[in-house]
Amino acid sequence: MSRVVDDFNDIRWDARGTAQQKARTALREQNKREWVCDLALVGTIEIAAGSTFIIESFGVFDGKYIAEKVEHRLSGDGGYITAVKGRRTLEGY
Repeated sequence: MSRVVDDFNDIRWDARGTAQQKARTALREQNKREWVCDLALVGTIEIAAGSTFIIESFGVFDGKYIAEKVEHRLSGDGGYITAVKGRRTLEGY
C-alpha cells in the first residue's frame, strides 16, 4: 500500500481509497454550512432541534432545512418566540 497525504490537515492514509473517502467526507461537512439560517418566529412548539422545515418564497433561500438549535422564550411584551438556527439539508446524500 502506498502512503498518501491529503490536503486536509496533512493526515497520512494507508490507501488511496481511504484518502479519497476522507476528502469526500470533509467536502460534505463543508457543504453542510453553505446555507444556514437564523430565524425568530412566532412561538411554536412544533419545531425542535433535529426537526426539518421548509422555507418558501425567499428565492434562492427556498428549500428544506434542519433545525440545529431551537430556543423557546417569552418576549418582553409577554409574547412567545421560537428562535431557530439551522442549515439547509444536502441533496443527493
